[in-house]
Amino acid sequence: LGQSSLARYNHANPRASTCGYARPLGSVVRFRATAARAAAADTQTRIGFIGAGSMAEAMARGFVQGGVATASDISVSPSTDPSRNASWSEDVGANVLGSNVEVMESSDVVFLTVKPHVLPAVLDEIADVVDPSRHLLVSVAAGVPVEFIEETLCKATEKKNKKKMKEMRVTVVDHGDAMDD
Repeated sequence: LGQSSLARYNHANPRASTCGYARPLGSVVRFRATAARAAAADTQTRIGFIGAGSMAEAMARGFVQGGVATASDISVSPSTDPSRNASWSEDVGANVLGSNVEVMESSDVVFLTVKPHVLPAVLDEIADVVDPSRHLLVSVAAGVPVEFIEETLCKATEKKNKKKMKEMRVTVVDHGDAMDD
């Protein structure tokens, strides 16, 4: 990977998360909560895959065969290989969407099934639509710590929102007091 952002992160390895994304145990609890909300609303948990490779396809087939999800509840980002897209739609029965952002918008649980060197660009692309209260992200990228994903999403969101924040004055009103940040 050279001096990629992942390599720099692994070298520094900060331990604290500043964005409030769920830890692994919290992820299990959130997955159960997502499934409970779906059951209460009489709907299936919608599963998405960002990365349309063999591992993602095998996982999706397992979810369908195991009864975890129906094929119509599974969506995947498009592959650069048209035969992979055909395999996903014809063999698995999943919805091949137009972009990673569309997968995020249509899914509750999203599997990040891209290669580790591609992950930072994907995280930057989806950062604006990730909602920690709604989405459960599961990475299968080898050697990528959860903290790296959290930190990358935080930085991407901060960069994109920095311009907006500079243009906007925030006034907090609490019990008649006001304070400008």
